[in-house]
Amino acid sequence: MKKKIVLALVIIGIVIFINSCGDLLGTSVSKADRIGMFEEDLNNTDRTGIWENFSELHCADYESIRDLAYWDTTSVFKNTNWDIEIPSNLSLDIIITTGTHTSGSSGNIDLKFEMVNEGDSLLGDNWKILKLWVETIDGDPDLF
Repeated sequence: MKKKIVLALVIIGIVIFINSCGDLLGTSVSKADRIGMFEEDLNNTDRTGIWENFSELHCADYESIRDLAYWDTTSVFKNTNWDIEIPSNLSLDIIITTGTHTSGSSGNIDLKFEMVNEGDSLLGDNWKILKLWVETIDGDPDLF
């Protein structure tokens, strides 16, 4: 009887450990984490890794966003000093929020992130940006 109880406790311990591996290994990335990482990359003068916030497997124009010239010269995000509001409700895969360029030159811009989870059950969540719609000043949305 004692062996069965010990065995059950060991199995429960293993299941709990496996379910928490992503957090323990630091590999789990939530939706809020990913949006925060994207904002941090936007505000960095070295944007060489900004494209890593997007899903390589699912993003429609992944090659274009890997080009630094896109981020530094042609996109609405060409300037640094962005503040992206992370909403409290992140239960949906599409997150609508506001980005503000703190110099005030762009004002508020509506952003819509469509997120995809590329994580697995063993290592935890790894949310990436699938699509990003940006409401530009002229009213036409840009899609990334």
